[in-house]
Parts: sequence; structure tokens; C-alpha cells
Amino acid sequence: MKKYICFFTLLAALAVSAACGHRDSGSPRSHVIATPIGKIVDNPQAYSDEIVTVKGIVSKSTGLFNKSSFTLSDATGDILVYCSSAMAPRDGETLRVSGTVHLLYRFRGSSFCYIKQIPQR
Repeated sequence: MKKYICFFTLLAALAVSAACGHRDSGSPRSHVIATPIGKIVDNPQAYSDEIVTVKGIVSKSTGLFNKSSFTLSDATGDILVYCSSAMAPRDGETLRVSGTVHLLYRFRGSSFCYIKQIPQR
């Protein structure tokens, strides 16, 4: 029974790593230069509907109903990331994520944007 539990735990961990972001593993995508998150957050109109790659540390990670979200932070800022998998990455994990920037609202000089992650292949 313990073998099955270990096997399924390992399988779940592999699914999480495939579902939400790339670890810097030397894959071709890991050589794409990451856009500083602060540049996107400070001027979301310039990046709206554009595909960007960002790199940062995961926090506030949640998964529910085949969707997940988490905050990705680097030295320049924080941004919310949505992905189409219920298996969210772990808090504290460093990820590289590619996705489309969406501007949710803009009001009196304030704006809120997020990244919808491109599904990994």
C-alpha cells in the first residue's frame, strides 16, 4: 500500500510541475529573457494582450475546479497568474511562466492586470 501512495504522490508532483510553469531546467523556454514584473504592472496597457515571460517566486497558490492561481513575485513587483490546471505550484517555488497579459480594470490612475498562462506542451 505504501508503494502505491508513494507512486501517486510522485505522479501528482510531476503533474503539478508540468501544469503550471517551467522550472529553470535548461529547456528552450528557460533561455527566453524574462520581463520584469514591475514593468508590466506599472504600464499594463503596453503589455495588454501580449505574450510575456516572467520569472519569480510563487505565493498565495490555490487550485480549485480545474483552475489555479498564484502570485508571482520578483524584485520589481507582484502579478497574479491564472492557469488552466487545478494543480497549483507550491508557495516558495521559483517559476518561469509565459502567458498573455490581461488588463482587468483601469480607474483614476490605478489598474489591475493579470497573466493567463499559456498551457504547457
